[in-house]
Amino acid sequence: MIGSDLKITQFYAPPAIDAGQPALICYAVANAARVRIEPAVENLTPSLARCFQTSPRATTEYTLTAEDNAGYSVSRTITVKVQ
Repeated sequence: MIGSDLKITQFYAPPAIDAGQPALICYAVANAARVRIEPAVENLTPSLARCFQTSPRATTEYTLTAEDNAGYSVSRTITVKVQ
């Protein structure tokens, strides 16, 4: 990987799902030591490409935060609308 900057290179999910249906949330980070998501869905690890499934009961805003060993962090937010 070129560069050493901490980055969230991907963070996406379907913009809307039907009530009771699962949503696949995918993320990718570069140069991260730790990764977390709020609200907590599962324990995440730094990855160049990873997806996980969740089933929100209502429209939910998810915030992904990546941190490096120097204490820097970056965040990105997405919303999954439940119809």
